[in-house]
Amino acid sequence: MGVHHGFFRGHTYFLPGGDIGRLAVKGTVNDLAMSGAVRLMAAALILEEGPVLEDLKRVVDSMRAAAEEAGVLLVTDDTKEVNRGRGDPVCITTTGLGVIE
Repeated sequence: MGVHHGFFRGHTYFLPGGDIGRLAVKGTVNDLAMSGAVRLMAAALILEEGPVLEDLKRVVDSMRAAAEEAGVLLVTDDTKEVNRGRGDPVCITTTGLGVIE
């Protein structure tokens, strides 16, 4: 439903109100909120080679927490790596799926 970039060269992916992971999940949850359906989510992370693992763990932990808070199931994910200098250090894309029972 959208690509949420972090770290735009010189900026941090830790922002007031949450980091890039929490904001990616919450943005997709907002898109699903009006459907009244069971909410499912897929996420993909595109990482520049050599990320700081402590920062990445913090982002992923906040994604998990945001999904739990919203009652969303993260049903699939994917991670890709790009060469240093070929992209943002962290890029997250999320897709929301609404299932009506």
